[in-house]
Amino acid sequence: MIRERFHRAQRETPVLCHCARDESLPAGICYGPVIRDIFILECCTEGKGTVVINGVEFPFRAGDCFFLLPDDTVIHTADPVTSRRGVWCALDGLSVGKTLARAGITSAQPFAPPEVFSVALAQMEEMLSDDGTDPGLELRQSARISMILGNLLRTASPSKVDAAVRRAEGIMETRYYEPLTVAEIACAVGMDRAYFSTVFKEQTGFSPHRYLCRLRIRKACAFLENGGYGVGQIATLTGMDPQNFARLFKRETGMTPLEYRSSRDTTKKRRFYHVLPD
Repeated sequence: MIRERFHRAQRETPVLCHCARDESLPAGICYGPVIRDIFILECCTEGKGTVVINGVEFPFRAGDCFFLLPDDTVIHTADPVTSRRGVWCALDGLSVGKTLARAGITSAQPFAPPEVFSVALAQMEEMLSDDGTDPGLELRQSARISMILGNLLRTASPSKVDAAVRRAEGIMETRYYEPLTVAEIACAVGMDRAYFSTVFKEQTGFSPHRYLCRLRIRKACAFLENGGYGVGQIATLTGMDPQNFARLFKRETGMTPLEYRSSRDTTKKRRFYHVLPD
């Protein structure tokens, strides 16, 4: 295992640690596993290869642009037949991680939208041609990284975020009876957990955990109305802990499960869907 360390600049603005070309990497060459403590941005300009991130393979080819995150275990492999070329840079700065999270770039979804490639490549070419003695070099490098990251945010279409939230809702709707976690759902839709929780609440008004809990209670109400199942059985059928079921049910509906079942015998009570607090 290789551990690559760069001088970390713990500040908000983006910092260029290094920029280089991969000139005609031989077919089949492999590097890693390696763990880095900074961000890597790579553009493949010719040929193809595979990057393995935490055991998951991501094939790439010319025109692809992807990010590698700190502390990931990474293996770089060139195509066994074709050599490849590319340009890459090592980045640091607190804003880099925040921007990648906002754009939905994660270890499970490392690729930038295709529109980012040309902008990233052009900016890295400028970085490679910079005069290292220029006193304004650091500011220009930071501006070029910001140009890349700004383009990434612009092209990471909000519709993609909308689609991810809809997929998450579908996962909960069809798998509510399983022991789902927010981290598992976020991974399934290709998002960082924290970013997923933020955008999910922005779009639904509820955290993923609360949304799933309310969905389960809603399903439990249907079971209670239909009869034939005990309270403990219903808790299990809806993916909830039987020991906490009654408490959670009352928190959401204002009634115990048995009180709710009894209320279904009358026509004067409001339906559950209308009594859940917003």
